[in-house]
Amino acid sequence: MEIKRAVFAGCFDPITNGHLDIIKRACKRFDEVIILVAINKDKKPTYSINKSINLIKLATKGINNVKVDSTKGYTVNYAKKHNAKYLIRSIRNELDKEYEMKMADFNHKLDPSIKTVFIKANPKLTNISSSFVKNKIKNGEDVSPYIPKAIINKII
Repeated sequence: MEIKRAVFAGCFDPITNGHLDIIKRACKRFDEVIILVAINKDKKPTYSINKSINLIKLATKGINNVKVDSTKGYTVNYAKKHNAKYLIRSIRNELDKEYEMKMADFNHKLDPSIKTVFIKANPKLTNISSSFVKNKIKNGEDVSPYIPKAIINKII
């Protein structure tokens, strides 16, 4: 029997409760979910790739069908190389939806055999983003409602 494998890519700088909710929901649909830290040369991450990977591993500890990795290339190429037939994308709002539809079209052109699965964000978590969390940290504000408990002491 073939493993139903999916890739959920992002910067995860840092991972948030919104990300974690998508991961948990994806893990109910797939046999294996690879959380892929995407290395984007146009972004200036706060955390190193290794730190982000370690934070994700801490946040997802106990979720047995999660793996964590990183890549510099296109997510669809990574998925193909690792026999993942699905890309997971989350949508918080209309702006996300427009962007994610364009990305899905792009990925489909690169490899039509890999499908994009959209998971709508939990309405209670739509205001959470990594940028939002980093801004709160910079201003000395409490971020505990927005990030997984397992990593709170690791990022502030």
